[in-house]
Amino acid sequence: MRTYIRIMIVAAVTTMGIQLVGASPAAAFAERVRTSSNSAFDSALSKTATAKCPVGMVIVGGGGIVINGANQVMLTRLQPVHSTSGGDSYVASAAEIRQLPRFKFKPNTADLYQSYGGKWRVRAYAVCASSGVFTGYELKTSTSTGASEPFRRQSASCSPNNVTLGVGARVDVPAPGMVGLQMARAGRYLNGADVTAQEGPDGYAADWKLTAYAICALTPYGYNPQVVTTTSTGTTAKCDDFKVADNVLHTRVNGGSGGGSMWGSGRAYLWSLYPTHNLRAARADLTRPPSGEMLVQAICAY
Repeated sequence: MRTYIRIMIVAAVTTMGIQLVGASPAAAFAERVRTSSNSAFDSALSKTATAKCPVGMVIVGGGGIVINGANQVMLTRLQPVHSTSGGDSYVASAAEIRQLPRFKFKPNTADLYQSYGGKWRVRAYAVCASSGVFTGYELKTSTSTGASEPFRRQSASCSPNNVTLGVGARVDVPAPGMVGLQMARAGRYLNGADVTAQEGPDGYAADWKLTAYAICALTPYGYNPQVVTTTSTGTTAKCDDFKVADNVLHTRVNGGSGGGSMWGSGRAYLWSLYPTHNLRAARADLTRPPSGEMLVQAICAY
């Protein structure tokens, strides 16, 4: 099932007598939509959902959430997809966390691992904007080498002068449920994406890769990311308002950004990272309390 929520963003409203300094004619009126799509609802080990942008729109952010996973299912893919020929989308994948029964020794194969047996689904969200609204629009990626490491961090950088609009991350692993995402957020200087992933509770002997995705463009009007930190398992960051003369304008979020620490979060994995229905906030949740703080970024703009 696919749903659409349409948000009209006005960067300059002449009928109200508002003049926003620095807003180009192309950015005078921008339209964004949030679309969503669900996977099947069953007990399969891993699932994928793809939320598609309407024709004529490009992906600027997105996210995903596990529904009914009982903190035993983790996100493994949050990937923006851009094509010069159209058909942009955002892909979310998740897998049940696989671990050994406590009385067994660690095997050399994943076949003996146990995982969540209940029914669940993953939902993907795409935030899309009219093509041409964001000057210098680009999707940058960076993939790690394949190796077996308990924890891995990867970064993708925007081109010079560009800032981060949205982010994504993906683990490529031969056996689903053995590695999960812990963080996908805008870089420290808001000019790329930093992502992390962690092997499952009992480790994993095979090689795996981690890819970072950064959606970038020249700084849009009203660009004002908001950050919230917590030591609990989840939190929400809300977009701020901007006052021009006697009028209050509302910024909107492009997508989910956040998760655990840059240096690892123990065995805490993302099960949600997504933009809210009205595009006024971003939410992130981990499967358990992190070993340190977690944060959520709402990457907001008009």
